[in-house]
Amino acid sequence: MASMVAAFGVLNPLYGAQATQDPQALYNRVCVVTLMQRVTQGFKAMPPRGLCMDCSTEDYQAVIELAVSKPGR
Repeated sequence: MASMVAAFGVLNPLYGAQATQDPQALYNRVCVVTLMQRVTQGFKAMPPRGLCMDCSTEDYQAVIELAVSKPGR
């Protein structure tokens, strides 16, 4: 969990990230459902689906679950 917090830059806030000393609060805020929604619909400068129109929702789900399960790698 600590490496996830470090990966999101919240112990040492960079680029406008919110500072928090509570890793559980970060985990609850950045959930897989929110990540899926942002990947498929786009978020700020990120285009919808990352411009991969051939990628399925299951592909994105698998990548997000991998990233969340192995933070910092």
